[in-house]
Amino acid sequence: MQDTYEVHFEAWINAAYSGAYGRLSGIASFPLEAALGVLREIVETGCLSQNARNITLAREALAQLPPDWAAQHLPEVVSACLFQELGWEEWEFRRLAEMLEEGFPAAFAWLLDYAGNLYDPEVDEAVVDYRAAGASLK
Repeated sequence: MQDTYEVHFEAWINAAYSGAYGRLSGIASFPLEAALGVLREIVETGCLSQNARNITLAREALAQLPPDWAAQHLPEVVSACLFQELGWEEWEFRRLAEMLEEGFPAAFAWLLDYAGNLYDPEVDEAVVDYRAAGASLK
């Protein structure tokens, strides 16, 4: 049984492309505009929400996407929907980094490079932290 948050999240995903919620792993077969709409909904929900359940649902949805496809299309989606409001850059960066760190190494590497162009001292500090943590794991 779905909770209210999942019902709403499914509706948002399916509004971008009918039936997409149940077939996220096949996103590469969707029409490109629809697929980008689905990815944007996932990124916005995971990075702009303050509710933990919404963030978790977005992370679970992203985990179903093919990593190479996500890495290819994430730059376009991120530039369209994140880092638009001053003061929220670090929050949005950290949410997206958390979403990408585990299963999306190419997209995560892209994000660390992209974040350097935000010219935000708090984001810069977070990037340094992520890079240091990655270096200590090797």
